[in-house]
Amino acid sequence: MKRLVTNMVWLLLLLTGCSRHKPGETPQIKTTGAQIVEVSGGKQIGGVGGVLQDPVVVQVNGADGSPVAGALVSLRGEGLRLHPAQGVSDASGQVSIAVQLGSTPGNYRIIAETPKTGGGAATAEIREIALVYEQKL
Repeated sequence: MKRLVTNMVWLLLLLTGCSRHKPGETPQIKTTGAQIVEVSGGKQIGGVGGVLQDPVVVQVNGADGSPVAGALVSLRGEGLRLHPAQGVSDASGQVSIAVQLGSTPGNYRIIAETPKTGGGAATAEIREIALVYEQKL
């Protein structure tokens, strides 16, 4: 049983390590949008250093408000670990991000950006909160 679990973990690590993009390589931008909005995952509360229960999901929209597939989305947040830190929007215009909170309690801010059609970047700000054990109780 222990060997089966070990093999499953290795398989999972191998599959999650496979990607179309090499580390540090910027994915190809197929298209651009006019705005980026938070779909879900904002205003979550988690323990210091913990991974948030739900992923943060953002969506790239065109000027007419319809979802844009194939748009580059870059994410950053001071003191946070974001996986992936950048991605390409899927057919529904969305990118899903796993967030690990920082090592100090307080408010954290995630900035999501996508290149705009006319130049520049559209941004969205998502807030998360990290609490120490006593605050969670």
